[in-house]
Amino acid sequence: EPEPEPEPEPEPEPEPEPEPEPEPEPEPEPEPEPEPAKANQLPQAGSWASDAFKQLIVAANAAETESQQFEALSNVIAHCYKMRKQADYCQYGAALQHEYVGLFEALYQQDKAQFVDSKATGHLHLTTLLNDTEQFDSAINLCEHALNRQLSDGTVTGFEGRKTRIEKAKLKASS
Repeated sequence: EPEPEPEPEPEPEPEPEPEPEPEPEPEPEPEPEPEPAKANQLPQAGSWASDAFKQLIVAANAAETESQQFEALSNVIAHCYKMRKQADYCQYGAALQHEYVGLFEALYQQDKAQFVDSKATGHLHLTTLLNDTEQFDSAINLCEHALNRQLSDGTVTGFEGRKTRIEKAKLKASS
């Protein structure tokens, strides 16, 4: 058998050229006084959004107190729910889940009584938006969040029935 040829030795790598000196940065302009910290600003909607929807986003971003922010965010989510057959609205609304739950929890911890016996419309709308965007686990978790706080969705079967329907949709989508 012939002997295998020896592998050629790799060529030495050239020395890297020294990096040029960075130019001095210009003096930064003084920044305006920052506004008081608020919850995350909602992203602007694209060209698909109606003027009415864009106004709801502006109102949500302008809301001052947690209670006002929650109310305004709930309005944005409700509009997305109404328009959920249009994919952009459905996606936008579903993406607001973390902001909604964060504000809800802050208000719930301050005063649980304000949520007793009230219809948890935001939870209802969001679970539907999450289900419609096939974010089944998030929708199920939100149902559990509502159940743990004894919230109602205003239906006979409540969030328990909603959770069961979402679990069935998840199974159907995965098969």
